[in-house]
Amino acid sequence: MGATWTSPDRTVLEPLFRSTTRGQSIISSILGLGLGTIKVDSEREPRVALLLYPPLNFIGGELSAANESGILEDFPQGNLLLVPDETWESHLRSIWGEDLKVIHRTRMSAGHLSIKQLRKLKRPLPKGFELKQLDSWLLERTNANLKAHVSMFWSSPQDFLAKGFGFCIVHGEEVVSMASTFIPFVRDFEIQVDTMDSPTYRRKGFATAACIALIEHGLKNGFVPCWDADNEVSVKLALKLGYTDPDSYKAYVRWKTPQ
Repeated sequence: MGATWTSPDRTVLEPLFRSTTRGQSIISSILGLGLGTIKVDSEREPRVALLLYPPLNFIGGELSAANESGILEDFPQGNLLLVPDETWESHLRSIWGEDLKVIHRTRMSAGHLSIKQLRKLKRPLPKGFELKQLDSWLLERTNANLKAHVSMFWSSPQDFLAKGFGFCIVHGEEVVSMASTFIPFVRDFEIQVDTMDSPTYRRKGFATAACIALIEHGLKNGFVPCWDADNEVSVKLALKLGYTDPDSYKAYVRWKTPQ
């Protein structure tokens, strides 16, 4: 339910998300770059807005307006929803029932990142491995799982390379670890990092090396590299890189358990 926001001017919706402390970089991208679609309770005087950028989604504004408009009743299955605070959980449970699943995530602060400290973390790679900036040749040779976000959120690999950036660890002609900008961004960008699931490549410092290069490049160019972790391994890596103040929070998924 709810009306689709059709105006190209999305800035009027920004005040609805001022109390949302997590995911601001993605919210800024959706509103500032015209990504995804938006549902509102009223196009004339919106009191609540649902940003739909599957599988990432955000709601902001008044809980009472969300209740009155039923804007979340047809929320798609299997999608993640971030809310302003946990007072929304009871509302979600009342409309989704047993389909409501809680996901625990951790937001990290980038306020103390330092290029000087990042450089102190640099270590030589094992023989036969190289750190390189992503280009079209390397992206073509990257495992589909490592670059899934490129096809999901960018219009093409060329669009990603023109507006985003990334660094990778290469072994021969194979990309074995990759850190890059997650989605199109304005100034603050989310980091996506992954390493091929093999004992040959895991726990070798490859993710650390790729992230150092990515974060340093971002800071040098006036961007803010943001980190949102979905597990403790990710939190530990972020702390190692200089992120601080882990902030645990709940996100929600509408997911029907197979019978």
